[in-house]
Amino acid sequence: MKNIFLLLGIIYSISVNAQKDVCNGERYIDSTFSDVIITKNIQFGKNKTMSGVEQNLYMDIYEPKEDSETERALLILAFGGAFIEGERSDMEQIAISYAKKGYVVSSIDYRLYDGDSFSFIIDTTIQLNVIIQGMSDYKAAIRYFKQNYAENLNEHKIDTGLIFAGGVSSGAILANHVGLIDPSDSIPSYLKNLIDSNGGWYGNSSSNTNYSSNVAGIINFSGALKEVQWIDKNDVPVFSVHDVQDYIVPYGSAQAKLIFNLSGSDIDIPLIYLQGSKEIHDALSKMHVKSELISIETNEHVSYLIGSTVDTFLDSIENSSSRFMKNIICDYPNAREKNSIDFKIYPNPTSGFLRIHSQTPIQKIEIIDLSGRIAMMERNVDQISLEGLKKGHYIIKVTSSKAFALEKIILK
Repeated sequence: MKNIFLLLGIIYSISVNAQKDVCNGERYIDSTFSDVIITKNIQFGKNKTMSGVEQNLYMDIYEPKEDSETERALLILAFGGAFIEGERSDMEQIAISYAKKGYVVSSIDYRLYDGDSFSFIIDTTIQLNVIIQGMSDYKAAIRYFKQNYAENLNEHKIDTGLIFAGGVSSGAILANHVGLIDPSDSIPSYLKNLIDSNGGWYGNSSSNTNYSSNVAGIINFSGALKEVQWIDKNDVPVFSVHDVQDYIVPYGSAQAKLIFNLSGSDIDIPLIYLQGSKEIHDALSKMHVKSELISIETNEHVSYLIGSTVDTFLDSIENSSSRFMKNIICDYPNAREKNSIDFKIYPNPTSGFLRIHSQTPIQKIEIIDLSGRIAMMERNVDQISLEGLKKGHYIIKVTSSKAFALEKIILK
């Protein structure tokens, strides 16, 4: 136990050097692997659907075959289908493509609406609740990998600091909400009540809520956010692709729609009001958060994946999104290596309360136990209460926009 802090330093140093080697090559850009290992039906959580049916939640994992790296970037993908249809196997083709570039990719389940169709169409509260339930499921998938890293010797060889949330259509709506909203945002009471009724900010789709569900970035394929006013300067980078005249999920601000074909004619059914990829990109850019948007000039929905522009755009979009993630992968450890936070904590030892003095603005404070679990986390504060934690040794991790620092603390 007395060597755990030295061990953490060694692990971090190895991780940084490994990422440097990765950044000198074409991994994460070109299809450098010819084959992929697929592991299916890994359970990461369970929860009840809207109609009260207990549903086990599974994922499929795609890994580059014969890969020598021991800690790799992970892309989690959620399928589309307007929250009423779709399955994780829908993502297999694109998952294999990213895995051949060197990513580990996970295609996940999330709960679909299984109640009365008429109620779903007319009740925006139900529609919001379905999104919140999906967020709970998505966060459980993220935590699965972080728990696996700490407790099962990282059998999937993941760098848990380099997990990206991605999805298509409704799956991208989930990824955006998971990555871009948090308790520090001004969430209206109607939405906060729905979040609280679904297990709070961690959700209730798995019990491992002592692990973080934070991500390093978002891959947004024709998704949206309920309100871009929740975006702030501390949010993660987002790569987006969207058809400009998308008739299902809005490119700008509008109601999402369901399209039914009745007797050969399409019928539009308006749903919840959303703000799409253009609004997300503009809001992030105003906050000086890294964002990239590819706009496709069609009136289709995800034309670049399943429509008329596949042959024109699919390969370039996969390459552009891969380059976007690789830039985050390579900038992240290098920035942290070059910048450190000069901070002081007091009192230490403490009986339950810590204050942090730093000349650099603090974005996040994490209290980590000796097994590597995140026992507590606060954002944008300079003090933290340790009430509820067991007495003993912990690590405090203080993070700014470009650096972090670790220090041992004693709770007596």
